[in-house]
Amino acid sequence: PSDITGGIVNYPSLLSGGSILVNDGNLAANLKTKATRSGIGFGGGKLFLVVARSSSVIDLAGIFKSLGATDALNLDGGGSAALYEGRYRAGPGRNLPTAIIVK
Repeated sequence: PSDITGGIVNYPSLLSGGSILVNDGNLAANLKTKATRSGIGFGGGKLFLVVARSSSVIDLAGIFKSLGATDALNLDGGGSAALYEGRYRAGPGRNLPTAIIVK
């Protein structure tokens, strides 16, 4: 038995144990292009939610590492990326059927 009642998965993993997992050799071309990207990460007891404009997935991994995350996962980007804090700080580019809510 576990206290975990849900989970999030997407591709690719960005960081594991503080190491960047993505590079030019292991990504499809669309993940190397600059676009709006989003991700979720954890490190030092903190949860990081990032929406980065004009970033590749490799850039996003570097952003998480610079913030102090040790583990991070790429989420859906483009029109699916949004950040709401009392108002939309970024996006969305379309109606979103799902959300990660931190309260």
